Amino acid sequence: MEHESYEYTTFPKQFLSYKWFKPLLVGALTALFAIVFQMTVLLVVSFVLGGQEAVNQALDRNNPMFYQAPGLILSLGGIALFTPALALAALIVKDRPFSSYSSSRGGFNWGAFVKYLLVSFVLLGALMGLFTFVFPGDGDGVVKFSVGSFVLFSVLVLFQGAGEEYLFRGLIMQTVASWTNLPVVGMAVSTLVFAISHSYDIFGIIAVCVDGFAMAFLAWRTRGLEVSCALHGVHNFFVLAMSGLGFVEVGSGGLEGLVQVVVMQAVYVAVIMLIENKFHWCTPKGDGVTAFNEKYLAKMESKQQ
Repeated sequence: MEHESYEYTTFPKQFLSYKWFKPLLVGALTALFAIVFQMTVLLVVSFVLGGQEAVNQALDRNNPMFYQAPGLILSLGGIALFTPALALAALIVKDRPFSSYSSSRGGFNWGAFVKYLLVSFVLLGALMGLFTFVFPGDGDGVVKFSVGSFVLFSVLVLFQGAGEEYLFRGLIMQTVASWTNLPVVGMAVSTLVFAISHSYDIFGIIAVCVDGFAMAFLAWRTRGLEVSCALHGVHNFFVLAMSGLGFVEVGSGGLEGLVQVVVMQAVYVAVIMLIENKFHWCTPKGDGVTAFNEKYLAKMESKQQ
């Protein structure tokens, strides 16, 4: 059955309950819940580690503690908590279903996500492996992971990538695009906010802008977050894995690193568009609007009686 699919960035306006100020309420609650969740995790980990000094070491990417369970839970797990924080905020405000942040195709398409996750591992793995061979890093050669922490890292990094996608490409991009009715403005603003949330040098910030705009473009083009979540999670997996395995040091990589990011994202986007145009993995599961609007109308009618 063929379902209608809406433009993703302005999708919130399809809901009868849409009001321009409601995303502000959702954003404020998301921030509040995320802080509460993160502080809870911080307190627990701090208690386990035995103090603030140990926590600081666990949050330092140049410290081996970062690559063990406490550091991974604090850093990657803390960012992953944006997803449940947003889901809870959306449930309270009731401006639109949480599934509308996932896509304008009737919710998150897990089949497409798994397929693009595999494609991303192969494609980004090949590209980053090539870059590492041609431009060897200046790593310390020290393996900072244990077997258990590497397994935990491999799982958490995917949730961390998804958390950022729901925040930046979901909430922020959709909000700004719905206010302006211009998808490109939503893409640009979300990319800028995403970039300045990273504490890198100028080359690193520009590289993050390139990464962010590629993910924003893919979310807009495929009308959902499946591809951008796959790209974000796999990209972070390789970047942090190469650091934790001692191949490279944490950092932007300067101009050379920026050029690599531009080439990598250009190739990645081109390949993904070829695949999607041929196989149409991101097919609509439903319109994602009708059922919600019908319930909203019924509720309004009952109030008027």
